Amino acid sequence: MSDENLRSVRVGVILCECGGRIADALDTESLRQQAGEIPEVVYTAREAYPCSKDGQERIRQAITLQNLDRVLIAGCAPRLVEKLFRQAVEPVLDPAYLNVADVREHVAYVHKNDPTALAKASGLIEMGVARLTTTNAAPPHSGRVVKAALVIGSGLSALTVALALADSDMRVILLEESGILGSSVPDLQERTRQLITEKSEAILKHPMIDTLFNSRMIEISGHPGDYEARIQQGDQTLTYSIGAIIVSNSAQTKSLGASRWYDRSRVKTQAEFEAELQNVAASGRMLETKDIVMIFCAEETQMEHCSRICCNTGIRQAIRAKQLNPDANVTVFFRELYLGGIGEVYEAELMEARKQGVTFFRYRRDQMPVIGDNTVDVFDTLAGEPVRVPFDRVVLTMPLIPPDDTKVLAALLGPPG
Repeated sequence: MSDENLRSVRVGVILCECGGRIADALDTESLRQQAGEIPEVVYTAREAYPCSKDGQERIRQAITLQNLDRVLIAGCAPRLVEKLFRQAVEPVLDPAYLNVADVREHVAYVHKNDPTALAKASGLIEMGVARLTTTNAAPPHSGRVVKAALVIGSGLSALTVALALADSDMRVILLEESGILGSSVPDLQERTRQLITEKSEAILKHPMIDTLFNSRMIEISGHPGDYEARIQQGDQTLTYSIGAIIVSNSAQTKSLGASRWYDRSRVKTQAEFEAELQNVAASGRMLETKDIVMIFCAEETQMEHCSRICCNTGIRQAIRAKQLNPDANVTVFFRELYLGGIGEVYEAELMEARKQGVTFFRYRRDQMPVIGDNTVDVFDTLAGEPVRVPFDRVVLTMPLIPPDDTKVLAALLGPPG
């Protein structure tokens, strides 16, 4: 926009008092006067509720009578009202020329009785006006929209959305890095596995879904509605035209790695122990392991970032281990027990585990259980002495981490930070 056009911009500033929520914390009359001193501002007003039907009508009248070509509403959060106000002014003003400055959540709510609040609110209004004066309405965009979608991942959410799109008569390309749908899903609930199996069978039979195994995206170009994706599948490079991209990568369980000493024949991750229990159950044999120790939140990071599935899974595994070997001694060391929700079903599993004879032992955050050659040692804060529990099998609940290709995928798609 040229300097001459900038000088001719006529901006109106409407201050919302929000029925007192803003006016009780800020001197809206002083704000109105300060806004009127901004060079581009030719009209200011205070409104109790500009979002009301009467308030919207007065804004439209002001735009027409004052010949305004930019409007700033100083009120609550843009995500709450910006769409409403832009629709309200559309008959008399290009909606791109209306902005909202948040002086309620950013100032009135958090800086009440603060002497600097008025200056901050005035600064937000001044910045909003500056943004409006340099805004050009975007020209209308038109182009083709490809009726096809690329779904990356094969967890339960990915399979669900792929089927929903395909059932809506949209072509779907489902991308899976491994050779099996749902192979990387960390949720070990039986119902989840059952749903994945059912949806996988439906997807493989669906005429509108192309499932690409052992594949990964290597390049993407175009814009929303019309992308061109290049996909590597073995030695082949495939090219697809798509209109949308859905990323539904599952998390993966962090491996134990080689940085710590463990007897890997006796120390397993929760996922590895699940496979062991499934194999024993499928064979019809009794679980031979006698002394089982489970350590929840086996890494410090899990204290701050809970996966919300480990505790439930561990409790179910403890119950299943007792069912497969009633004489097994199962001890659960935990820091916090997160049961995944509120309700009898979650509490019932915990009660059932205790009924089966599973021992639960809480440890302190600064005194993690220590795995030795044949025992797990932990400090009993109630008794004030160490406790030593023998084991044949130690099961560690490891944190969930992003898949290995997450950074590569993020770099290709360039999502906002």
